Amino acid sequence: MGPDAPQQPHPAPPAGQQEPSAREGDDDHQSADIVIKAGGIHSMAEPREADAQRYQAMAVRDGRIVALAPEREGADALIGDGTVLVDDPGLTVLPTCDDTHTHLLGAGAVVNDVQVGDARNLGEFLGLIARRAATTPPREWIVTASNWHELQLAEKRMPTRQELDSAAPDNPVLVKRGGHNDMVNSEALRLAGVTAGTQAPEGGVIEHDATGQPTGRFEDSAIALVEQLLPTADFGQQVEGLRLASAAYAATGIGAVRDAATRPGDVALLRTARDRDALAVRTQMMVIVGFEGPKPVMTEFLDQLAADGTRPGELATLTMRAARSATIGGVAVVTNTQGFTLYSFAPDTATTSKCNGVCAQIWPPVTGPAIVGQGVTGRLGTITRFDGSKQATYDGHPLYTYTADAAPGQASGNGINVNGGVWHEVTASGAAAPASRSGSSGGGGYGY
Repeated sequence: MGPDAPQQPHPAPPAGQQEPSAREGDDDHQSADIVIKAGGIHSMAEPREADAQRYQAMAVRDGRIVALAPEREGADALIGDGTVLVDDPGLTVLPTCDDTHTHLLGAGAVVNDVQVGDARNLGEFLGLIARRAATTPPREWIVTASNWHELQLAEKRMPTRQELDSAAPDNPVLVKRGGHNDMVNSEALRLAGVTAGTQAPEGGVIEHDATGQPTGRFEDSAIALVEQLLPTADFGQQVEGLRLASAAYAATGIGAVRDAATRPGDVALLRTARDRDALAVRTQMMVIVGFEGPKPVMTEFLDQLAADGTRPGELATLTMRAARSATIGGVAVVTNTQGFTLYSFAPDTATTSKCNGVCAQIWPPVTGPAIVGQGVTGRLGTITRFDGSKQATYDGHPLYTYTADAAPGQASGNGINVNGGVWHEVTASGAAAPASRSGSSGGGGYGY
């Protein structure tokens, strides 16, 4: 509805005056919160004939449409003392769209990044980065949004490391394109410790030029080498990001979304955003209940959501993965049921997880209570993370997976020193694994 449409509380008709009755959908005659009179109001249920009459009046109560009428006065019976009346003959009202597979949380995380999607050549693209650099303190990261492609640029290519150096000589720069490709400048390479001799993790690519030097382009699992260095947004900033991102969805005609990769720890964030009126779209969650174990954990998770007040329909889909042990390099370690290695982070304590934000995207926490499996000898437990979610522990070590492990039996994260500490495989004995090992997955009985 346009900003020029008149909007004001409308008094009830004088006593004794005949009130027109609302037509379709009105189940009682309580006052509506909003009544809209428009030139055309379209419903998904209206007739499809070319000459079908459009609705011209609509009433809304408690966020839902309670009446539609073909006449402009058809919803007047629902106008009360507190009703907001929008009366604009030039107004057209359309149903919103539902986006059934999107990443609202991801959009909220990048809403304040450099929006390069409207650039049509590299000059405009680099100019946007340069303008951000002019207002960004030296040594602070500059990151672009990822919703663009080099084919939209006249040059049909990504910017080079040297071009990014010129646009932001005093800042590390990360140019994201989709979820699989990053381009960075020289300062970002330096901070990541990536040189000509750096080997790409399995499943990833570090691009090199003809002289063997890294160009600054990273693909797939290799993007973690840089992205794990990005600063972490605090809880309040994440809520504000959702406010801005969901408003952008609504502004394009999207009224409901289903976030396709919600983790249990995100539930508290989305609920807080809802309670603070920071969600401009109806939101469902496809929740990944990661690595917790069999059905009892699923039931406990759902019961906890119900106890916390999660309404039916807020959870659209649930997937679940359990865990076991494996033998890698001759040592029994803890893995998930697919054989992917679980890790501990040296700075953690028995009560605190120090890996949050971007770190937790690269090293996803094992959320939910531990499930005792056959042959388990270590002490199983949980800790409470900053967002209220539960993280599984083994002998006091909070557990994580590593996104760069592309196949069962890999331990490419073992011995990596990032985010202020060293990462280790979790052995069945609870001791830290040696810093560099290899092997294949085996049978087990350590369940989470």
